[in-house]
Amino acid sequence: MSPVPFLPWAGSKRKLVDRILAQLQPHLHPGSTYIEPFLGAGAVALAVPAGTPMVIGDACQPLGYLWWWIKQEPEAIAEYAAGFGIEREAGWNTDEGYIAARFDHNVEPFSATDWRPSARFLWLMHACFNGLHRENKLGYFNVPRGDRVRLNIPTPAELRAVADHLVNAEVIVGDFEPMVDAAQARDVVYLDPPYDGDKSFVGYTKEGFGINDQARLAEAFLRAAQRGAYVLGSNADTEYIRSLYSAAWLHEVDEERRVAANAESRLAAPCVFIESGGRG
Repeated sequence: MSPVPFLPWAGSKRKLVDRILAQLQPHLHPGSTYIEPFLGAGAVALAVPAGTPMVIGDACQPLGYLWWWIKQEPEAIAEYAAGFGIEREAGWNTDEGYIAARFDHNVEPFSATDWRPSARFLWLMHACFNGLHRENKLGYFNVPRGDRVRLNIPTPAELRAVADHLVNAEVIVGDFEPMVDAAQARDVVYLDPPYDGDKSFVGYTKEGFGINDQARLAEAFLRAAQRGAYVLGSNADTEYIRSLYSAAWLHEVDEERRVAANAESRLAAPCVFIESGGRG
């Protein structure tokens, strides 16, 4: 079974994965490591050729630990998450059950010694509104319940396929900068941060992701490119982003943003791919 993204995530690149992979794959050679520090739902990482060495992760700790645990306990996580309830109004899949599960998550959002908080987080991301992860300034997940009739919780076989794909992956929970700074010549880096000016996404951790973080990211992008890595980024097409990446190649792309409550509001937004001049 080929791996597929196993959770909804605002800003997922499922619809652009073929185009992104077409940019990345020519630069993946024997000896290359694929690096992705804003992992999200992992659509791109899961499409990278099987066996590729990877360094992947996210600063969102519940998300990062979910990926870390899936590499080790995929079947257990799938079964435990499904036990919260798949059909609407069954098990915990009620208004009251969702609030209780969200409270338990905020008490223990992740663990380095127990996979069950990560399984609960997987269920919450399927049960919440539009797969949106948002934390308030205290670090509490506060997204309301969604309206899905049936949750598409991944099966044990689907998570096993993800775990098998990660066999050569190092999963890191933390800030992007050390991961990008580890990139060397012939490595391939994909950077998909919260987009500049998009307030729907910057609250995915309590610290947020503001203009100073965008500047740090641009500097790390350029350092990696100067070391000979091939770096591809995606971001909003704003004056600020264009100023940060004036030394890179920018390609305009329309990308549907999927947080809005109603389909008519989910319009294509001006975005850019940001490409280093590196050649593998």
